[in-house]
Amino acid sequence: MSYWAPIVVQWLHILGGIAWVGGAAFTTFVLWPMIFRRPAPEARALFTDVARPIALYMGAAAQVTLWLGILRGTWLGPIQSFDALTGTPYGHTFLTALVLVVVVIIYGATSGPRLERRVFDGDAFREGARAYVRRSNALLLTLLAAIVACMVLMRFGL
Repeated sequence: MSYWAPIVVQWLHILGGIAWVGGAAFTTFVLWPMIFRRPAPEARALFTDVARPIALYMGAAAQVTLWLGILRGTWLGPIQSFDALTGTPYGHTFLTALVLVVVVIIYGATSGPRLERRVFDGDAFREGARAYVRRSNALLLTLLAAIVACMVLMRFGL
């Protein structure tokens, strides 16, 4: 194994995480407020234009982060056995992060397709659309913050 492999994988993992968390933050704090400031027909057109590219971007960033994280923690990291996974603080944090990442990916994949129906009713906003988007984004950002916290803990061997 090359000396550079863990470094390259680590940095690509970090960049994937930055893209994923940054994309979620941008969507929460910039895009949705822009959408809700527009008249509903214009907002729906904006949503339609950006929904697919954002979904592809976020999905790709999530996948890069997940698979490189698994690679970094196992083949290139301290999880070399089932005992290391289940019997060490690092292994427990790794498993927690893995479960959280899978939960976020499933949540994003299942909530994304429903989003338009939950926000728009023809050329009008549905009642409660803002509250739904606020709750959904708060959940997503909370889960992503928990994943980032796991990454920090693993950096210190926990």
